[in-house]
Amino acid sequence: MLITKQEILDTAYISTSFTVDNILDSAIITAQMTYAREAMSAPLYDDLVANPTTPEYAELLSDYVKPFLAFAIKSILFYQQIYESGTTPSVDEKLVYSEIFLIAKSKYNLLQQYCSQMGFSKYTQPQRIIKSGFLISK
Repeated sequence: MLITKQEILDTAYISTSFTVDNILDSAIITAQMTYAREAMSAPLYDDLVANPTTPEYAELLSDYVKPFLAFAIKSILFYQQIYESGTTPSVDEKLVYSEIFLIAKSKYNLLQQYCSQMGFSKYTQPQRIIKSGFLISK
């Protein structure tokens, strides 16, 4: 994994009531394989996973990938907590989720922009396709 549970806590959580035991490995894997891979492009993501200690990737990993993953995982876990509990979320819970999601989305955009601008040899630009009037990235 590209981020430890402790790094997630240190980056995205203020509360001391949330512990590493509350962080699901499945949430980390989902955030990495689905969202980080998409933001970075599959070839760059795969190379980073295979070679995380490469000096070329130090800033990418510490300043962009890990902060994004921390908030993406927090967003996934909070979503599961409030929407999959079987009860109707309160307005406050919905607002908190929206704020967490916006932070994760902004970190996603920063990660994507950084990868695009740094000229990593493994990075590939997403293909943009307009289908039935909708912009789709592949």
